[in-house]
Amino acid sequence: MKTLIALLGIVAATSGSAAFAQGDWDVIGSRNVGWSADRDVIPVRGQARYRQIRLCAFGGPVHMIDLDIRFANGGRQDAAVRSLIRAGDCTRAIDLNGQDRNMTEVRVVYERARYRQRRSPVVRVLAH
Repeated sequence: MKTLIALLGIVAATSGSAAFAQGDWDVIGSRNVGWSADRDVIPVRGQARYRQIRLCAFGGPVHMIDLDIRFANGGRQDAAVRSLIRAGDCTRAIDLNGQDRNMTEVRVVYERARYRQRRSPVVRVLAH
C-alpha cells in the first residue's frame, strides 16, 4: 500500500511539472549560437504584454553570459542569467519589472559550451 501511495505521489509531481513546462509559454524568438561568444538581438513583434521570460537551449548546451530586455516605453532590464543551460533545459522564469510589459527586443550574449559538436545549438526565448 505504501508503495502504491509513493508511486501515485511521483506521478502527480511529474505531471504537474510537465504541465508547467508546456503551459502558456509563447516562443517569441530564437537564434543559432555561433562558434565563439555571440551577441544577438532578437526582435519581439506585436503588442503582446508579458510577465516573465526564460531562455531554453536545444541541440547542445549554451553558456549564457548576459541578457538585456528592452521595452516599448524605452525602459530596459538587465537580468542575471550567467549560467550553463544544458540541452533541453531552460533558465528559471525571470520576472519582468512592473506590470505586464510590452517588449521590443531581447539582447543576449552567449557561447557554445561544447566547441567540438557539429550542430549549432539553438536558443529560444519564451514568454508568458
